[in-house]
Amino acid sequence: MQRSVLAEHTYLLSAPEGNLVMYNGPASVVVAGVQSPTLVQAALREMGSRGDRRLYVIALASDSAPQYGDGGWGARDAVTIAHEKLRTRMVQVIGKDTGTVQPALVGYSQVIQVYIPGVATHAVAQAPGISDSDASVHFHSSKVLMLANMFAADGYPAIDTTRGGNFLGLLGVTKWFAENFKDDDVVIPARGPALRGRDLRRYVEMLESVRDRVQPLVTQGRTLPEIIAAKPLADLEARWGRGPVSAAAFLAAVVHSLRTEPPPG
Repeated sequence: MQRSVLAEHTYLLSAPEGNLVMYNGPASVVVAGVQSPTLVQAALREMGSRGDRRLYVIALASDSAPQYGDGGWGARDAVTIAHEKLRTRMVQVIGKDTGTVQPALVGYSQVIQVYIPGVATHAVAQAPGISDSDASVHFHSSKVLMLANMFAADGYPAIDTTRGGNFLGLLGVTKWFAENFKDDDVVIPARGPALRGRDLRRYVEMLESVRDRVQPLVTQGRTLPEIIAAKPLADLEARWGRGPVSAAAFLAAVVHSLRTEPPPG
């Protein structure tokens, strides 16, 4: 587990399963990201004595987000916030454990704003990309943007088509952020250290290149095995093929999206 300072009272807690951004202010605490046991325990150590501070938790979609439930924050009288579709999945998991304290789970469909002393935070639902419950979190006072699994800087993104994930949706959302945030703006990816707007732009360039390579093969009627065998991502492997998602799995998600969406132009 690694810890880094992003801004005053604002920290990045990073573990192999994902990232957690934490605002640990004098009057309130906001925790956003993957609520895995490792990251929750790190956040608790960082928080120290809570006293009478308000505690808000913003859960974000990840490979294992539903299985983590609310990370146990409900037992600590926190208000947990999640996209309504993620919230439904989290409640289903929490309900299986009768010994778990039912948390105050607040769902939102579009955007929720948390205005508390020291920090203004927006959680905004995005078009389906990694899943149908994607959301970004913007810590305005700290000037930190969290994109979670939408920005997989260490490899190909894990697009979950069984939960509404869509490659073209992911490309559209990340391209908007890349075009509207500056080179030096802090952007938090799915895993690993804090990056900058320029790194997000390189990621978007990769996604655009993948689209431009795979779309003609789909238009030609190639099967998924034929597309995988053609190795359209061969020269990208050195940079993007080192993460947890294989080129074959990523291509399957890309092809699924390109087949279900109308071809460009």
